[in-house]
Amino acid sequence: MQVTDAAGQVTFTTIFPACYSGRWPHIHFEVYPTLASATNGSAKLATSQLALPKATCDDVFATAGYSQSVSIRAPDAV
Repeated sequence: MQVTDAAGQVTFTTIFPACYSGRWPHIHFEVYPTLASATNGSAKLATSQLALPKATCDDVFATAGYSQSVSIRAPDAV
């Protein structure tokens, strides 16, 4: 859970997601109006996902630990 700054921006660090069959690598997120509503799961404003750029995926999947993602990655749909 992250809270935006006064400009509505947020920064986070995460593990790069691996692929699963038929889906482009992506990160799910939900938007709440306040930290309190996010904490108790009320008043959700939006649920969405962020698709990751192909060039970034290619770079990450070329590293150790992502060989299965390379073999099952969805077609180049992005």
